[in-house]
Amino acid sequence: MNLTLFQRIAASLLLACLAYTASAQMPPGMMQPPPPADPAKVTARLAFLPDVLATFDPDQQLTRAEFLSFTASDLGFVLEPGITDEAIKEQLRPYIESFMQLRLVVACATDAGLTADYDAVRAQVVEAVAAQGPEVLGGQDQETIVKMVAERNMATEWVTTTIVNGITVTDEEVAVFFEQNKAQMGPGAPERRRVSHILVSVPPEATDQQRISAQAKISQLLISLKDGADFAETAKKMSECYSRRYGGDLGFLNEGDMGEKFDMVAFELAEGQLSDVVETHRGFHIIKVTKLEAGAGPQLTPELKTRIQQHLRDQKAGEAVEKRLADEATKRKMKVTI
Repeated sequence: MNLTLFQRIAASLLLACLAYTASAQMPPGMMQPPPPADPAKVTARLAFLPDVLATFDPDQQLTRAEFLSFTASDLGFVLEPGITDEAIKEQLRPYIESFMQLRLVVACATDAGLTADYDAVRAQVVEAVAAQGPEVLGGQDQETIVKMVAERNMATEWVTTTIVNGITVTDEEVAVFFEQNKAQMGPGAPERRRVSHILVSVPPEATDQQRISAQAKISQLLISLKDGADFAETAKKMSECYSRRYGGDLGFLNEGDMGEKFDMVAFELAEGQLSDVVETHRGFHIIKVTKLEAGAGPQLTPELKTRIQQHLRDQKAGEAVEKRLADEATKRKMKVTI
C-alpha cells in the first residue's frame, strides 16, 4: 500500500470504481495538484458556505468541516484575488460530487450485504506508517484514512461484481468497431512490388569513356526490350548483377532496399512497365515491375481483437456505472446544497 497517496485522498474520490465512468471529468487540479495552500486561510475564505454541503438518504451528509479537513490544502484557487463566491461554488461542486459519489457507492454496497474490511486495511496502514513514518498520512487521522480506504475497496468490489463483471462484448461489436475505426488502426501491410532489373555497372573509378560506353550499352538494351526482347533472357545474358541468374529478379522489395534513386522509379512503375535508363551509384539500370500486390489495410489480428474488446468493455462499463449512479442519486435524492 502506497500511503503517500493518502495525502490527497479527498481529492481523488472518484477512485478505481468511478474510473469506469467514461465521461467522468476530474475537477481542476486533480490530476496535477497545485502547491499546498494554507488550510487556515482557505477555511476562513470558505466560511460563507453552508454547514452541510451535500446530502442523500435521510442520514447521509457532507459537512463543510469534514470536506475542508481533507481538501483545504488543495483549494488554493479560492484565495486568488478577485474570485467571487459564486465562482468558488462553481469550481467546488465537482469536488463535492466526487465525495458524494463514493458515499453513494458505499451505501449501495452496504445495502447489497458487503462489508468493509477495516482490520485488513488498518494492518496495512500501521505497517506502512512504521516503515515510512506518520508523514505518509499527509496530516490526516489514521483511523479516518483506514475508514476511507476500506470503504473505497468495498465500493470497488460492488461496482465490479454488480456492474462490470456483467459486461459482455460480442464478436459482431468488435467487427463493427474495427470497420468504423480502420483509419486509426495503423497503416496495415504495405504495397508489395516484385522488381527485376538489368544492370550495366560503372565502378567509382570509371573514366568518362567507360561511363559513356556503359550508358550506350544500357540504352541499346532498352531499345531492344521495347522492340519485344524478353526481359528475363536479356538480363541473363547482359546484366552485370548477381540477379542475372534469376533473369534479373530481385524479389519483393520494400522502399529503401535499393536506394533512393532506384526506389523513386521502381515504386512509380505500373505492373509490367519498363523504366527508362536509371543511374545510381552502381551504374545504369533498366527496371521492370513484374508483380504488384496492393497493400492490405489493417487486419483484425487476435491481439487487436483483444484490445478492441477491452476498449468496448471499458466503454460499456463506464456507461453502465454512470447510469447506475445517476439512477441511485435520483432514487436517494442526492443533492449538492451550494
